[in-house]
Amino acid sequence: AVNECNSDTKIPNYESDEAEDDEDGPMIVSEEDVKASLARSAGVTMRETNLSEEDKIDRQSYPLIFAAMTPQEDILMTCARVLDEATDVSLVREAAAYLEDVESKR
Repeated sequence: AVNECNSDTKIPNYESDEAEDDEDGPMIVSEEDVKASLARSAGVTMRETNLSEEDKIDRQSYPLIFAAMTPQEDILMTCARVLDEATDVSLVREAAAYLEDVESKR
């Protein structure tokens, strides 16, 4: 149910029975969901073990960049995406610092 203030703004009605279904308490998770999660985690672990020695050093120096990496990205693609999106100041600073560090080693 939605209350309307004017023609452009809609305010949800939180007094309905749906508000009683909050997810603050414990949750039962199916075994299939647990296995799927473990399989996804194993994929990340495999990617981490395939890092070069230089990437392992970079991972210690630039943890936010490596945390932001998706499975299909390398570190430079991640830096480009982070700088393009510019949603997290700390991540943008770390990406810029990484790229400056790589450029200085050339």
